[in-house]
Amino acid sequence: MKLLKNYKFLLAILVLPFIVATCYTIEEITQPASATPNSPIGVTVRIRLDAETDSPSKLIFGILVPANWNSSQIASMSVTTTGANYPANIVTNEAMTPVGPTETDPAIGMLWSEAFQMKEGLLNNLRPMKWIVYKSSTTFAIHDHPESNPGDKTMTATVSINLTTGAQNVKFFMGYACCGSHEGFSGDRWGSPKGRASVITVTDGTGGLTDYTVPPPVSTVPQNFGWGDIFSVQFKELQSALRDAPKIYLLGTVTYDGGQTKTVNQTGAKTLMENLGEGSWQRYIYLKDFFDLPAGAVVEGLSVYFANEDKSITVQDTGGEFVIEEARE
Repeated sequence: MKLLKNYKFLLAILVLPFIVATCYTIEEITQPASATPNSPIGVTVRIRLDAETDSPSKLIFGILVPANWNSSQIASMSVTTTGANYPANIVTNEAMTPVGPTETDPAIGMLWSEAFQMKEGLLNNLRPMKWIVYKSSTTFAIHDHPESNPGDKTMTATVSINLTTGAQNVKFFMGYACCGSHEGFSGDRWGSPKGRASVITVTDGTGGLTDYTVPPPVSTVPQNFGWGDIFSVQFKELQSALRDAPKIYLLGTVTYDGGQTKTVNQTGAKTLMENLGEGSWQRYIYLKDFFDLPAGAVVEGLSVYFANEDKSITVQDTGGEFVIEEARE
């Protein structure tokens, strides 16, 4: 019995390298570190494609961008392959196309954008992001028989992306990930995220810089709440113009009953925030009381900003007040 266990252990050692080797690996990203708003930039991503156990696959490629960017900002995406002896695997500047709106990852049955989100996540970004996913036209056949055709075991794919930046000043990790259409994000190969990301800063646009690489300055406690709950709005002022203010006040706008709005824009006891120390402030609010809403009002949205006592200094999000969204579990 002990001998049998040892053989099983040896078999596991022999099999593991094969499993690890059969994958898509991003080897290099060439991306500008900075850009201006609404301007074109070019990115190239070099990928090594190893043996896929004789499962022909299209290349599925995702790019991670801020949630308020849209897919039309990607002007074009193409792929060029090298190092494959099989002629059908060689393509040059082949146009890639967005995956269809109903196409799913075969391994987990989710839409491709959702599969990338679940398996690869936000790649160190700390604000809302989204994956935009493309596919190759060619179905690549990469064989796992190096003893007969060594050149068929591995090839290199270079994805070229032309896109236009957004209008806002922003700093974030632009992310990239890929897999094959046949097996998708299969569990044995994607036990942990394998995407890669590179920081880009877009400046000289409208509003202040929104930095996705650091915790956002505004949050709520609890994180999940309804408009009818009492909750805390928290503000971290360490990197803001209010960092030296002895008092900070919570101001804002509520939307209710089909688009009507009410504002609270006066500093005083009602809006004074509690100093939690280490640059953090909070104010517990019950929306109907804080904004003096009529009985039965149905709240539809909330946005806030912060000010010192005489309102000579205010802190808002890029393009306006910080939007707080209802978040139920």
